[in-house]
Amino acid sequence: MTADGLPGPAPPDELLGDDAVELRLLRVLGRGDEAVRPPEARFLARATECRFAIHRRGDGERVGRIHLRLTGDPAIVHAVGHTGYEIDEPHRRQGYAARALGLIR
Repeated sequence: MTADGLPGPAPPDELLGDDAVELRLLRVLGRGDEAVRPPEARFLARATECRFAIHRRGDGERVGRIHLRLTGDPAIVHAVGHTGYEIDEPHRRQGYAARALGLIR
C-alpha cells in the first residue's frame, strides 16, 4: 500500500503476464513522436500508444507484438481501433493473441 491507501506497484512478473505469455513494454509513443511514424500513420500521433512485445512465458521467446492506443478519438477508433497485434508466422493459431488481448483488457 502507498501512503494514500492505494495498492502499490505490482511486482514485474505480475504486471502483464499469465501462465503462457508476458507482455514487455517496448515503447510509448505520443504527440511528440509523429516523425517516427510512416506518413500514412501520422494521424495516430494524436493518441498515446503503448507498444508491447509478446513473449512466451516458458522460454521467453518473442512470438509477436501488440499495441494499445489510449484514445476516444473517433477517427482513430474507426480507422484502426484501440488495439492492434501481429503474431509471428510460426506461432500463429496457438492462442497468443487472445491471451495478450485478455491481459491488455
